[in-house]
Amino acid sequence: MILTLLFTDVVGPGGAGDEPGEADRRAHLAMVQDALHDHDHADLVNLGDGVLVTLRSATAGVLAAGAIERAAADRTGGALPTRAAIHVGEAGDEAVGLSAAASLVARLCRRAGPGEVLATGVVVALAGSRVEMAMTEREVDAGESDAGPGGVYQLEWRAPAPRQAVDPFVLPRPDEIFLGRDAELARLGDLWEGVKAGGTGVAVLTGEPGIGKSALARAFARQTHGAGAVVLHGACDEDLQAPYQPFIEAIRAYATGHVDELARVGASAARLARIVPEITTLVPGLTRREGGDPEIERLLLFEAVVDLISAAARQAPVVLVLDDLHWASRPTLQMLGHLCKARLPSVLVVLCYRNTELADAPGLWELVSDLHRLPAVATLTLGGLHESDVQAYVDAAAGPAAEPGLGTVLYSKTEGNPLFVREMLAHLREVAALDMPVEVRDVIERRLYRISPAAREALAAGAVAGPSFSFSVLERVPEVSADPDALVANLEEAAAAGLVREVVGDRFRFSHALVREALYSGLTTPRRLRLHRSVAKALETLPGPPDTERLTELAHHYTEAAPLGCAEDAVRYLKSAAERARDALAFDTSVAHLQQALTLVGAVEDVALRRRLELDLLLMLGPIQSAAFGLGDARITETYARAEELAREVGDNAERFRAVQGVFSYWVGKPDHRRSGPLGDELVGLAEEIAHPAMRFAAHAWRGATRYMAGDRGGASEDFSVALEIYDPARSPLDLLDPGLTAMVFSALLDWDLGRDESALDQAAAASDIVRGRHPYTVAYVKAHVAKLHARRGDAELAARLAAEAQAVAEEHGLPQLVHQAGWVAGWARALAGRVDEGADLVEAAVAGLSASNSMADASHALVVLTELRAALGQFDAAREVAARAEAFIDDTGERCHEAELQRLLGELLAPVDTAAAEAHLRHAVEVATAQGVVPYEARARKSLEDFQAGRGTSPT
Repeated sequence: MILTLLFTDVVGPGGAGDEPGEADRRAHLAMVQDALHDHDHADLVNLGDGVLVTLRSATAGVLAAGAIERAAADRTGGALPTRAAIHVGEAGDEAVGLSAAASLVARLCRRAGPGEVLATGVVVALAGSRVEMAMTEREVDAGESDAGPGGVYQLEWRAPAPRQAVDPFVLPRPDEIFLGRDAELARLGDLWEGVKAGGTGVAVLTGEPGIGKSALARAFARQTHGAGAVVLHGACDEDLQAPYQPFIEAIRAYATGHVDELARVGASAARLARIVPEITTLVPGLTRREGGDPEIERLLLFEAVVDLISAAARQAPVVLVLDDLHWASRPTLQMLGHLCKARLPSVLVVLCYRNTELADAPGLWELVSDLHRLPAVATLTLGGLHESDVQAYVDAAAGPAAEPGLGTVLYSKTEGNPLFVREMLAHLREVAALDMPVEVRDVIERRLYRISPAAREALAAGAVAGPSFSFSVLERVPEVSADPDALVANLEEAAAAGLVREVVGDRFRFSHALVREALYSGLTTPRRLRLHRSVAKALETLPGPPDTERLTELAHHYTEAAPLGCAEDAVRYLKSAAERARDALAFDTSVAHLQQALTLVGAVEDVALRRRLELDLLLMLGPIQSAAFGLGDARITETYARAEELAREVGDNAERFRAVQGVFSYWVGKPDHRRSGPLGDELVGLAEEIAHPAMRFAAHAWRGATRYMAGDRGGASEDFSVALEIYDPARSPLDLLDPGLTAMVFSALLDWDLGRDESALDQAAAASDIVRGRHPYTVAYVKAHVAKLHARRGDAELAARLAAEAQAVAEEHGLPQLVHQAGWVAGWARALAGRVDEGADLVEAAVAGLSASNSMADASHALVVLTELRAALGQFDAAREVAARAEAFIDDTGERCHEAELQRLLGELLAPVDTAAAEAHLRHAVEVATAQGVVPYEARARKSLEDFQAGRGTSPT
């Protein structure tokens, strides 16, 4: 069998006659193997003094020699000088020895100088013109009989012709911003590396309209052009669909700056003049070829395109970008198929098309399927940009003027489609509105009107259903479900057009929020309202109890359909959705649902029903507002004041009790115990009037808490005794905060105040056991107060652990007020453990947090502790400043439970500067502690007074 033989070796250090070292021979072998990795060679044998490569064609031999020499220049920088020779013949059997042809090519190689490639005449005759090297005949001495028939030629690299014209495709465009395609560019780069080494590649870029196919191709082409590649570009036009249009554009742009290459392809250039007539004016003496058999002429035209691109690739690697192929005519696709199958070396063909329009381009679909049989094909299906890339685009386009978070808004509307992002941002700058720009609407409506009217109607119903919708719902919507099989076909048609995509189960999701918006906004108001009502009724008929998502959808659709008499249904489902959100501790969501329901309740015609619904909503809203915004938020009083007004109108004292309790909680949390005290009395009076045990229990528990905070420990003790006698821990209340456990933890604190340490610990332990499994708000509240008890006892380790647990629960469930209540106790425990400076800073930060969370309940205690810690650190000015804040706070709020401690600290702080004032404060501390019955505070106050008087030389009274 006649094959092409290529022999290559490495020149020795001293010149052609010297033997190279073993290390050089090994490096040479490795380099050859690597350089020919992607070349189609039949065999490669290391003969020790050189490498013999067997190839199936002369062209392959020339290309392989070029790859070896290029690798030697690029990878070793000339440190490993190689040479090569090419001949045709039989290689011979390795066991028997080299054939005559193999011996000849080896001897011919040794006559070459470093970097030279010699070839026999028969190789030159067979290789043809499609190679990357110029062939120059070399004089051979008469005695050199090894030259073989036809003489010897030296193959030389052609210097790249100067690129006088650059395809406009690679030039930067005004205001062009390219972001977010690093992974895709990297994949194209990997394919390009193989192409540069002499291979052929096809890159398919596909995706929906506006997704950035052309932008990616342009960015990649610009990179390769900057590295020396020839870039050719052409695109199809929707209206023209002219034969060979993208090739005509590419050839025309290339020809004007590369006349030499046109001249070299000779007859092929004349054939190209059939589709690019101006070629005849560029090449002197060239005449346009006419006539002949049409099929043969078409084949010759295709070959002429191949010849021209081959000529370009011999000068530099070629990137050919063909855009908008979904509009390509069949002749264009046939020429493209012929070109790709020609397997030209150093050519990468980049194809761009919309995958949403393949149904209308069957020829393209067939071609793409066929191309995937080629060895070097990569398909990149582009999706939307990531949210961070959209924000980066906004920052780059709008600069400092960009609104914070605008990228997130645009991403949610466009799902990262670059065209939509760009047009929406431009529209926003022009009209300061985020409605849909005309350009975007045109793109979407063009796609919508490519599907059947029945499919559009099904999608319109889906648009009403939401960003995603299920077949199970649509088949229950009368407007589109007369024939379920037809509905299935309509959805499949929409999916094939890329307007929706299947997700989980039988659900579909719109490919873009803007597609849904276009469909939704295209509906008349009566039709839209009726569809919302139909979707809501369809959701009601689905099997099984509704989950949170379905409840939310029902609330939304009945809200939209409220003008059709659905207000009561909307209120009912909004309330249910709010309950689910509350139970999931999504307080803000729950509040939003309830507030929306309150705006709709006025549309309920029945007056009695309307009042009852509003009252129920308000009484549910109040506790959730307390958790979401803090007990002292002013919105809570507005909620409960309206609730009490309604309760009086409907004559329901039980509901009035709940409303008064809400107002009471507000003033406790604010705090203002001058107002909470009378409300506590009103609560107890209402409970006794109603004679409801649970209300009586809650009234005494809450009044006991406010009495304790006001310093009335005797009254608090009486209330707690009544409440705890009624309290049944087995009946978990529906409220966020269990009044029974509130009574228990306050009773524990009260027992400690009264010197009953053992009882205090028992109460705290019992509360800690009962609280397991209760609402997280109650859990965090109880743990924080039990931690406070142990801090008073001086148990720093236990106080720190419980405070940390309370903070963790509060942070996990979004309860800022309790985060800070537990936070200042944690700081106190840190100080008790010896890290006073850290503890003081934590307490101060927590007090600031309480103020920000709209609930300063028990802040007087935190300020008293902070005063003591600043004094312990020797920061007396800071301590006096905090003490003054605490004194003002107590006077403003009536929160006097820790007043004795504050008076003692003020006395100690003033002793060095104002003895009269100091003694007055210390005496007042003893009086307050004695009146309130707080044993530990009284003992400390008397000790401080005794020490003070002893220091002045007087006796205590």
